[in-house]
Amino acid sequence: MLKKFVRFSAVGGLNTLITIGIFYLLFNILHINYLIASVIGYCIGILNSYIWNKLWTFESKSTAIGSEFSKFVALNLTGLALNALIMSVLVEILNIIPFLAQVITIGIIFILNFFGSSYWVFKDSRSLIKS
Repeated sequence: MLKKFVRFSAVGGLNTLITIGIFYLLFNILHINYLIASVIGYCIGILNSYIWNKLWTFESKSTAIGSEFSKFVALNLTGLALNALIMSVLVEILNIIPFLAQVITIGIIFILNFFGSSYWVFKDSRSLIKS
């Protein structure tokens, strides 16, 4: 389980850089609304995350890629909805700057995605988690 968590964290780190980089570009340079910038960055991160987590983190051998990807997208869309909700609360109610709010939100969603990926999306590779 530790090996998978470390790999998931590495993929998450890469996704964080991608998500924050896209967010920074869209929000700070192109002046797109912070929620729209967050959604776009998050969606690009979803695709990157699926590829790396399937092939490297969970070493999924599943041939039911459509089903697996659908679950992954559903998990990440749930994360995206929570991302937008948490971002709104942090920015609009707690007056946290959008960039810091995005960083905080990514950490919360990361935990949700690890457990969802481990026990739902890539559950057929859970036997690999024990190794």
